[in-house]
Amino acid sequence: MALSIVYGSVSYFPVFDLLIHRQTYVYSESLRILHLKHHQLLILLEVFSMFDR
Repeated sequence: MALSIVYGSVSYFPVFDLLIHRQTYVYSESLRILHLKHHQLLILLEVFSMFDR
């Protein structure tokens, strides 16, 4: 109940809505970048292990 009231008052102010959307966007973007970096690291590790043999 309280959450819906808070959300209702938030949606009245588009600025807050934009802030929340920007936060989630930035968060998802950084997660995606982290995922890509992780992927690159795994590839590097595989290459190194190939040279190691």
